[in-house]
Amino acid sequence: MFTDHKKITSHGLHSGFTLIEVLVSITVFLLLLGIFTNFVVQSYRLQTYDVEQGEAVRQARNGVEKMVKELREVTYADDGSYGIVPGSALTESITFYSDVDLDQSTERIRYFLENNQLMRGVIEPGSPPLIYDPAAEQVAAVASFVNNGDIPLLTYYNDQYPVDVINNPLSSPIDVTEITLLRIELVINVTPTRAPFNFHQVSLAQLRNLKEEF
Repeated sequence: MFTDHKKITSHGLHSGFTLIEVLVSITVFLLLLGIFTNFVVQSYRLQTYDVEQGEAVRQARNGVEKMVKELREVTYADDGSYGIVPGSALTESITFYSDVDLDQSTERIRYFLENNQLMRGVIEPGSPPLIYDPAAEQVAAVASFVNNGDIPLLTYYNDQYPVDVINNPLSSPIDVTEITLLRIELVINVTPTRAPFNFHQVSLAQLRNLKEEF
């Protein structure tokens, strides 16, 4: 009877968890918890990125669409100045004249990159006299999270493009009277470190009015 009681007791001890088994179980649990937590965090970050990137892309598309529309309607200024301001045709900026609000007067428009944003400046002509006062310029961002790097915002071509690829695109310093076509490219990414996720918004703007008038 005594021997049988020891066997039963010994069997009962072995049926429980040892300290090592408990520690291993806790370690495995914490490991799985960490993996799950990381998955949830990464999923949330990816979802947040997709929402922010989508909004940035929408804004960029609208901004470039506005820019193209205004460039297509470039014309002479109310004071007789040529439609594109001499010396303003650069890779990251351009200044030109266009009646953007259809009020029968020509505004001076400036697009430029600044602090990872595509900016748009507008100057209404003064009257009288007909001058464009830089102090009166109204500036606002039309696209954010711009990460062009070495990619030019603006590339310029003359009326011989695409037949003439030797003299196109135009090289600096650019004679603004030769410009008939512009290529616009914005690279959008709310998280620049995610290079594979760069969005490229590319559009062309034909200078219709200047081509006819010049």
